[in-house]
Order: sequence, then C-alpha cells, then structure tokens
Amino acid sequence: MKVRKKALIQNACYLKDCQNSKEGWVKEALASKTIFQNGSKWYVQTLEGVMTGKQEDVLMQGIDKELYICKKSIFDKTYDILDKDLERNVKVIF
Repeated sequence: MKVRKKALIQNACYLKDCQNSKEGWVKEALASKTIFQNGSKWYVQTLEGVMTGKQEDVLMQGIDKELYICKKSIFDKTYDILDKDLERNVKVIF
C-alpha cells in the first residue's frame, strides 16, 4: 500500500530564535518550561519524553498542539516554508 500525508499547516520556530519569538505558542511553552535552553542545547518535553535539540533545529507544534524537535536536515527535506516572520517563525506544510 502506498500513502501520502495529508497537507496541513503547522507552526514552527527555529530553536535559535525561540527566546525572541512573538508567537503565543512559543511564549507559552517557554513560560511553562515545556521548552528550555541550557547552554547551546534545547530541551523539549514531548509526549514521548524529553527531546534534545541544537540551535539550528526546529521546534514544531503538531496537529494536537504537541511540541517536538525536528532536526534541520529532516526539516529542510520535508517541509516548505509558507511565510516568514523576520526569518524567525515559520508556518510549514507537509
């Protein structure tokens, strides 16, 4: 069986830009400590546990508002950026 993912729009933010994000979902995640930075590493509390990411990776918000990290190499292959807000917050389609 072959399948294709349904196209839907997701919120995303480069981890390096999260601290300065104006997006409500990113601010809420920072305030609740769902995401936090320690040195050059980022940590995100996901449904499966804590994920670790690098500055160049991307914080994603899933369809059920869950958060996870997408490695930059996977993000670049999988997602198209639909709009850029000062190169910091992106909406993507997959």
